[in-house]
Amino acid sequence: MKISGESLGSGQALEPARLRDVALSLAAVHTMGVSVTVVVGGGNIFRGDRGADWQLERGRADTVGMLATGINALLLEGLLNGLDVPTQVFSRGPCAGIGRQYLRDEVVEALRSGHTVLLAGGMGVSGFSTDVPAVHAAIDTGADAVVMVKYGVDGIYSADPASDPGAVFLREISASAALERNLRVMDAAALDLARQSGKPVHVVPAADMWSVKCVLEGKEIGSLLLPA
Repeated sequence: MKISGESLGSGQALEPARLRDVALSLAAVHTMGVSVTVVVGGGNIFRGDRGADWQLERGRADTVGMLATGINALLLEGLLNGLDVPTQVFSRGPCAGIGRQYLRDEVVEALRSGHTVLLAGGMGVSGFSTDVPAVHAAIDTGADAVVMVKYGVDGIYSADPASDPGAVFLREISASAALERNLRVMDAAALDLARQSGKPVHVVPAADMWSVKCVLEGKEIGSLLLPA
């Protein structure tokens, strides 16, 4: 699962109510007996593309963004512990001091033991959005699918609905078609990785705190990217 930073706060801010809603959503998933690796974004605190505002070159700015994911992961860990959800944090790159180092076998073992896994630090190197480690984690752990929790949209559209009133909601589309049409539903590299690995991707709204639970229950919500 990918939780975007914007789902946790907006305008370079942390919003406790949003964090609590995400924690409650993950607790609901846990009670269903589903193991999940959660890749946490950091865009609510800092994004690499904001580096110029701070006189940072892009690689250094990406490092700041990766550190921001660690802040979000630790806050979610605290809230999940308060909900009695067993949780482990794994990290890469500049977040190496947060939780445990990301090692596939240890992550898989944590999932098998019923823990919710929070992944901080993205891929650990600059140049990758947190969409990429979300798909990578699904491949690495043998997950059945990827769930992208997006703020500000309720699924995939033919264009940006914020700027194009004629944008059409797409309940289902293939990853290949999404790439060909340059739909900005997720990072193109992550989308191509999902296509190559055969992982379906559910895109659901952060505004509905039970959207992930609905996906697991087989209800129609959001959009589905088929790995074709």
